[in-house]
Amino acid sequence: MIKDLKGNVAVVTGAASGIGLGLAEELSAEGMNVVLSDIEERGVIGAADKIVLSIADSGLTGGVEQCIDNYCGVSRADGTL
Repeated sequence: MIKDLKGNVAVVTGAASGIGLGLAEELSAEGMNVVLSDIEERGVIGAADKIVLSIADSGLTGGVEQCIDNYCGVSRADGTL
């Protein structure tokens, strides 16, 4: 990483899999507090569990929160999802 990111907060969308999950893992490994967001409820919960376990195993102090878009009230300006 370019600079020390420890203690900063990142919100990662699409964090249940793929690039979003990889980014969330890397940012948490750098000591960031990471909020995971995705429309896939089971996927984002699994991703959060995976990252929390890796943080515990490595002794890092970052944190992970999960956010499932349906529960966070994310919508378009016209009120639709």
